[in-house]
Amino acid sequence: MLNPYRPYPEPRPQPDPYHDPRQSVYSKSYRETRPQQANTRLHGEEVEQWSPRVAYVGGDRVLYRGKTYQAKWWTQGDRPDKSVSNPWETPWKLILGAPTEPSNGVTPPTPVSPDREYNTWRPTDIYVAGDRVMYNGKLYEAKWWTKNFEPNKKVSKSWETPWKEIVG
Repeated sequence: MLNPYRPYPEPRPQPDPYHDPRQSVYSKSYRETRPQQANTRLHGEEVEQWSPRVAYVGGDRVLYRGKTYQAKWWTQGDRPDKSVSNPWETPWKLILGAPTEPSNGVTPPTPVSPDREYNTWRPTDIYVAGDRVMYNGKLYEAKWWTKNFEPNKKVSKSWETPWKEIVG
């Protein structure tokens, strides 16, 4: 309908991507595209492999090390099988698969892929849990989000560094 004071039609309102749940920055369609990985089906729903670079919201299900987990709230970079003292400290709930026995806080070493080349650490890059880099001829893996923290920086407590050296 034309407004007599405006010689052109009223503009149609456009959907706001921040309020339309189908186009939200939290929806799976806006998440980082990942290489195709082996997914599985759970009750007719496809369950994707967990990735430290993807933001998950409550209810999202992922496959990690052969087990299916469901996010309890928003999370990114938190490993689903991370050992915690209390169940309310983890954003993940195991929904399919046998629980892992406690390992007294000792995580088994992650194998190094001999046929893969790793990027060299740079202070301007952002790294998230699971990212691997080469630094001074050694391989390191990020334990959480980090930027400008040298992988071999000396710290008094092992939990003060976002990096762990991968040996093997």
